[in-house]
Amino acid sequence: MAVKDITDRQVVEACRNKTREKSAVDVLAELTGQPHKVCYRAIERAVRRDLVDYGVSPNQAFPTPVGDALMGER
Repeated sequence: MAVKDITDRQVVEACRNKTREKSAVDVLAELTGQPHKVCYRAIERAVRRDLVDYGVSPNQAFPTPVGDALMGER
């Protein structure tokens, strides 16, 4: 159980796949099997790396152009 076990690609993928019912943290927890607080910190790490951004809460994070480039879309 460590943030280092979650890749940046997994974080960006989770932010892309969030829905109204499931936040980015929920999707990342399902994807990785890590606890929510570890996933929350992984999203915060991705924010510091400019891969994702959010307005009010990391639960609603979305990919930045840098994050999209990481996924091979730009």
